Amino acid sequence: MNFPDTALFLFLYRLINTPGIGGLVVVLVGGGVLLSVALALRWIIQGGKADELEAYVYPTPALHKHATQEN
Repeated sequence: MNFPDTALFLFLYRLINTPGIGGLVVVLVGGGVLLSVALALRWIIQGGKADELEAYVYPTPALHKHATQEN
């Protein structure tokens, strides 16, 4: 694809095609991914530590059978 040889396109090409800007983009994207994974794992761990018991709308035979068994 051919771009016009204008000062604006040359400036944008030189700005975007530098190692500093490319490295900054990699750090931002990588940091965002790591932050998202960390927050998702934190959410899962906090959900596993919840104090509330599971509540069912209506009793089922499986629940009655489970309640009669002793561990």
